[in-house]
Amino acid sequence: MSQLPRSPFNSSVFALILTAVAILLSVVFGPFLEPDAYLLFVAAVWASAWYHGRTGGFVATGVSTLVFVFYFFGSGLAHDPAPVALRRILSFLLLSVCITWLTGSWQHGRRLLGSTLTSIGDGVLATDRKGRVTFVNPVAEALTGWPAKLARGKNLREVLRLIDESRREPIENPLARAVRERLTVTVPERSFLVSRSGAEVPVEQTAAPIRDDSGEVRGGILVFRDIGKRRQMEERASHAQKMEAVGRLAGGAASALCR
Repeated sequence: MSQLPRSPFNSSVFALILTAVAILLSVVFGPFLEPDAYLLFVAAVWASAWYHGRTGGFVATGVSTLVFVFYFFGSGLAHDPAPVALRRILSFLLLSVCITWLTGSWQHGRRLLGSTLTSIGDGVLATDRKGRVTFVNPVAEALTGWPAKLARGKNLREVLRLIDESRREPIENPLARAVRERLTVTVPERSFLVSRSGAEVPVEQTAAPIRDDSGEVRGGILVFRDIGKRRQMEERASHAQKMEAVGRLAGGAASALCR
């Protein structure tokens, strides 16, 4: 489902549309769904909270509650005693508030985590436990050459190709090993990442399994960075030290000759 940009207005419009759909479906299929027709409105509340957070969920909850109040007390269509009708309305209201709060909180945490991983200066790539890519941040996109939309769902071996720098042979993917052996894996610096275009980038990598609250491995995450510039700086520093040593040696030899 395509999602409107997040704003209070768009969230409210989205929630109103879903509530209107729930009303229409309840009118058409209400006789077949009784006494569970309210589940259509619960679904509207959940979808609103899922796509537009607490704002969408609470708007859908409020409008749906007004619909129920009108149905039970103003339309003349309901035949439930007032206490029963009031109890059903309050039950729906409490259930919807709980759904909205929990779903909104989960979505907020998920967006916050995604924003954090996206803003990290290193490449970040995550997979499920079957080795399918689930997340690629912009730095990882640039290094691997795989846009996130194309990488999601693909096998890790296809997106992340690694070779040994000296032997020029493929090496085992550290993320696959981390998930399989359930431990953190650090790859030596002497490895190249081969991008989608064939470019080779020297990288250092650390992979770790992702566990749930019960300790079960649900996937893995790999953090890697381009160390090409660092190597260049190290080589320049090493070259400067060598030149300085040669200069001192030459200076010492010249002094000895002058004597």
